[in-house]
Amino acid sequence: MREFSSDARLEGYHAITFGYGIATITKHTNGIARITRLPAWVGFAQSTGAYNCPAFGSGSPRPPTPPWSGYAALVIGAKNGSPAVNYVARSEACNSVAPASLSSASETVSVPWSAIGPVDNGTVAVQATVPPCGGVAGISAGGSASSMTISIGAVVPDVLHHCHGPKLVKETVVMDPAGGPGAPPQLVSGTTAILHGRLGPVTMVQPG
Repeated sequence: MREFSSDARLEGYHAITFGYGIATITKHTNGIARITRLPAWVGFAQSTGAYNCPAFGSGSPRPPTPPWSGYAALVIGAKNGSPAVNYVARSEACNSVAPASLSSASETVSVPWSAIGPVDNGTVAVQATVPPCGGVAGISAGGSASSMTISIGAVVPDVLHHCHGPKLVKETVVMDPAGGPGAPPQLVSGTTAILHGRLGPVTMVQPG
């Protein structure tokens, strides 16, 4: 399912499986709907990332690793309006254990934008159209002197509440920052073609 592969919370995780079932989550968090025997689509993923941990002395005891350390799940109710949540299991990292967490699920999408000014010193002003209840999550730009591609990402809740339509957001995109004395000349100029990145869901969960 699209919402699983583009889930914002599971960036950097690797997919394990995805399917349909009856979900119950015993953890409760204020502001998050309780999940009890909910018919839902469920995706499981695992974090395999390495942590840059500070050195620990030989006297620092290592806590036992929780059995589901590094695992997370996306639960999306099958009926319209049903809750959609991320559950992250208790996990060990850097000689400590982070408690389990529960949060509302959201997905990352690439949104349309248009330039509202000329290229100026390696930057360009743009106006992006962000979906209801969404917010800008990141901007990327890359290419060469002949063409640069700009993508603007937004995070959008899987379940919308009291939204009032899309909104226009102005951003300044830095494509080629100016260097100091002795730095190589800038790639981007008035002749550089400014291209639009691919629209739609952005892959955040890597294939298993």
